[in-house]
Amino acid sequence: MNSYKLTFAEDPELIEERYNVHDLDLFSSLLSFAKLKEPEKTARRLLQRYRTVENTVSADVSELAELLGERAAVFVKLLGYLNSRRVTDNITFGKFYSPSEISEYLKALFIGESVEKVYLLSFDSEERLLSCDLVASGTVGASDVLPRMLMEVALKSGAAYVALAHNHPFGEAVMSSDDISLTAKMTSAFREIGVSLTAHYVVAGQSVCYVSRSEELVTD
Repeated sequence: MNSYKLTFAEDPELIEERYNVHDLDLFSSLLSFAKLKEPEKTARRLLQRYRTVENTVSADVSELAELLGERAAVFVKLLGYLNSRRVTDNITFGKFYSPSEISEYLKALFIGESVEKVYLLSFDSEERLLSCDLVASGTVGASDVLPRMLMEVALKSGAAYVALAHNHPFGEAVMSSDDISLTAKMTSAFREIGVSLTAHYVVAGQSVCYVSRSEELVTD
């Protein structure tokens, strides 16, 4: 998996406006609650710099503090956290969820994350979701350590099926060559312990792609 770094133009005002106007209106309204003097101008500059609300709430809090001040930066991060909890709190382990519902859950799970993280989703024999465990954080590669940890988590949860999920902070929901390599490696590794890898999800903002067990690439 690759790590991603967002680069900025020196003058955000010169960046072409590529953000959604609806995002601007929504973000301006939300920032007004932080009692900023010019919420619309601040929202515009943030979206010019980060492009989307999702990227903005995923930015490092210290970076946001330099732009907005500490209070407003914490408020922006809190917006991401609350939006995430709105979805993740409604997930019930032991219940069946469709791939599209899993995608929505993962979008929410990764909101506000500025570093790459890897989760393992475990399912029983009837494909009901048993657990979702964080197994790695930071710049993650297809090393020998990660597969061993993934298999240990799968065995501990009693999984019959599993799915991998990781994010591309500030990147795109596209499978890299490392992602594809890890998928193939883990498919074989899980097979040795009697567990089937059903999918590998890549999340970037509100975009998701995944490779299913049929090896079909799906984008959402």
